[in-house]
Amino acid sequence: MAHYYLNEIESGKHIDEIATASNTSKRRIMQIINLAFVAPDIVKSIFQGKQPCGLTTKYLQRHPLPADWQEQRKIIQAL
Repeated sequence: MAHYYLNEIESGKHIDEIATASNTSKRRIMQIINLAFVAPDIVKSIFQGKQPCGLTTKYLQRHPLPADWQEQRKIIQAL
């Protein structure tokens, strides 16, 4: 969903339009879009079920990761 929402914005749609079409809030879309910028190796570890126990959806919603992938890795390793 993160990449879908990001693609919709890049194609010129406004967040209000996307929220209405997705039956969700603008805030939720922004939370999800942030996930499109997670480092590929972190995403891979999540798909493989090898992420740290503390790396949950709830954690990511409350603690958006920085855009810098090295910083993301440091944060994830500390969980």
